[in-house]
Amino acid sequence: MAYLNSVAGEVRAEFAQKEFRKGAGSDAGRGFAVVADEVKDMAEQSRQATGQVQRILEDLRQAAGRVARLRRWRKPLSAARMAP
Repeated sequence: MAYLNSVAGEVRAEFAQKEFRKGAGSDAGRGFAVVADEVKDMAEQSRQATGQVQRILEDLRQAAGRVARLRRWRKPLSAARMAP
């Protein structure tokens, strides 16, 4: 996850540097600017998606911990019921 965030950050930095170059005013420069904006948007979407995945994984980790605690708690109860 950290790697994906790092790549997204590098892409944003790269295109921030390119932004000032698009002022050249040529058709090629304007075309590049359009593509650069799209790539920058995709990098931001990737960063947001990575954050969502991190939150989902944290939720799953917490849920697994709750299940494990519940199983440890219920196990002694089951053993107590079976005792004569």
